[in-house]
Amino acid sequence: MVEMDRRGSAVRPDVHRRFSAVVLTAALALLAVSSAAETFPLAEIQKGMHGYGLTVFEGTKLEKFDVEILGVLHNIGPGQDLILAKINSPQVQRAGVIAGMSGSPVFIDGKVIGALAYSWQFAKQPLR
Repeated sequence: MVEMDRRGSAVRPDVHRRFSAVVLTAALALLAVSSAAETFPLAEIQKGMHGYGLTVFEGTKLEKFDVEILGVLHNIGPGQDLILAKINSPQVQRAGVIAGMSGSPVFIDGKVIGALAYSWQFAKQPLR
């Protein structure tokens, strides 16, 4: 059986399986890294702090990106807080935050503060 993409072109099943395996491997690697780390208390997160995030930009290699905390928004929803951060790396400067980065763990002092969840569409310039 041959799968068809949206344009009606044939998609080889082996390519689809390999792609799925790569995505699953990368997701499991990120999960393992973030679940092994301590959490950083939200009350201690301050504007100007620096940390890093981990993601996979290509293939299965974990890569770091820089994070600078801009602030914390409290009560954005029932029982929900949001950490605002500016991220930076050569790939982010070129393409912006891409959809596959969602869920990438973010660390300060080796402790997890959360995961990348939102970005402003078309945002290429940092917030000031």
